[in-house]
Amino acid sequence: MTVRAHPYDVVFNAELEARLDEITAEAAERDVDTGNADRFGLLVGAGALLRELIPDNAPRDAIQQVARLIYHCYHYRATGKQNFEIEEPVLRELLSTGFVAGPGPVHAPAPAGYVLLPRNRVWSSIAEAEHAEAIDGFFFTGDWVLYVLGVMAGRPGFSIMEVDLARGDDEVTSIAELRARADGDDFANVLPGGELQGHFAITNTAEALKLAARCFWQLSPRG
Repeated sequence: MTVRAHPYDVVFNAELEARLDEITAEAAERDVDTGNADRFGLLVGAGALLRELIPDNAPRDAIQQVARLIYHCYHYRATGKQNFEIEEPVLRELLSTGFVAGPGPVHAPAPAGYVLLPRNRVWSSIAEAEHAEAIDGFFFTGDWVLYVLGVMAGRPGFSIMEVDLARGDDEVTSIAELRARADGDDFANVLPGGELQGHFAITNTAEALKLAARCFWQLSPRG
């Protein structure tokens, strides 16, 4: 069986991990709350690490995406590199049309971590013009979720897309229960022949929010 590469390990070797320690030391010296994403991004160490990970001619949106990846990876490591796995039978139940999470808010199982999804089961694209890629899983920090797509052996990087769970807050209906697609069933396959292989798909931000919320519902204790 091929061991899956963790996206954190794809990015961070021992030398780059030392940069995260430098960020922690700088934040302590300057009394900066690293949980504040805007202030985190202004740290000298965060800027230096960003320059190491992206080329000089990178477009602005790529710079912003890598900055968010650094933020999530920093907190993933700072909270003990907690990983949570959703097994395939559980995923199928969570994404079925008959699943009911019930009203109320859904909370992450930890302050930060990474949720691993079954290999090659949920597909999406980071932009309408981009080809679909398999979602490996997602980092989460507070209300923010960073999906990781296209993690493959031999590929030096991966694609990412971020969503804000706070955007789905509702006092009556849980985000896990929202209606995401205007037509058809949420999470239904959209790839040619994908239904024969049991694929699911994320086609919009609401579905991305809903998937994360349902995973959190499964992973978090309920009274």
